Amino acid sequence: MLEGFPIEIFGQNKPTTQQNAYLHMVAEYKILQEKGEKFKQKIIELKKQGIKTEPAFGMLLGLENPYEDLLKF
Repeated sequence: MLEGFPIEIFGQNKPTTQQNAYLHMVAEYKILQEKGEKFKQKIIELKKQGIKTEPAFGMLLGLENPYEDLLKF
């Protein structure tokens, strides 16, 4: 926790462009581009409710395991 804000640190011993966090961001960007503004706003609303990014995408896309499934996009 930092000033009441939860901090999560995740890293992998591989080049940045091969790390899951980076690959998730690339997949999420592509999905946002494809699905459009309404989808983006739904993600934002879920995040405002405290839902993390990958689970929010998972909820809207019907993914069983968003952390693994996003890597397939």
